[in-house]
Amino acid sequence: MQVPRSGEGYAGIYSYNYGTEYREYITGTLSSPLVAGLTYNVEFYVSLNDGYIQAIVEMGAYLSPIPPGPFSNALHINVIPQIENNTGPLQDTSIWKKVSGQIVAQGGEQYITIGNFHNDTTTTISQPGTIGSYGAYYFIDDVSVRVDSTTSMTENLLNQKPDIFVANGNVLQIKLPPSPKDYNPYKIYCYGTSGRLFMERSLIGTSLQIGLDQFAGGVYFVVVENSIGDRYSQKIFLSDRSK
Repeated sequence: MQVPRSGEGYAGIYSYNYGTEYREYITGTLSSPLVAGLTYNVEFYVSLNDGYIQAIVEMGAYLSPIPPGPFSNALHINVIPQIENNTGPLQDTSIWKKVSGQIVAQGGEQYITIGNFHNDTTTTISQPGTIGSYGAYYFIDDVSVRVDSTTSMTENLLNQKPDIFVANGNVLQIKLPPSPKDYNPYKIYCYGTSGRLFMERSLIGTSLQIGLDQFAGGVYFVVVENSIGDRYSQKIFLSDRSK
């Protein structure tokens, strides 16, 4: 039996059943919906149950605004996962193998579903074992969806770039350049690197100051969105003031 990669437990699902198509999936709720245009790193770890002698390649993750289903059968879910393993058969029974990739959010994705989204014909099957049951049953652990800190500050869909900075270590200042059109009110969002929404404010006018004393030190993303949906995101860094 596999040892958890972290914590005290893990999930387990049938990803391939020998003879008759049968699938299981796990679905989890994200801490907050994904923000349109931001890039997220998605990863999870799998390990093949050593009681089964077959393995597959196509373990994937599908992110969606609502959970898939309900379904009247146990066949594969007919969607295209944004993340899918492409490194060969997932046949390790003692080592946790990472499946990962990136997604540019459409906006509103709040559920992640993990499993094999292929039918039996398009599933790549191997048989690494000789003792056990036919089929492939996988343990799943350490699922995460986090904002990519190297690319997500490049989004700039507003006609003119706002001036966003932190003053005195704990005051967020936002200044908008004059615009020939009235796009008020603006929405201001602040997200952590996990995608969690920490703050939401409205801005009517061209400037706003927000105290950040309640925020822990670290990296955050500030998103400015106007009334027609154009937006700009920028990374800010808050020092740890507890030291």
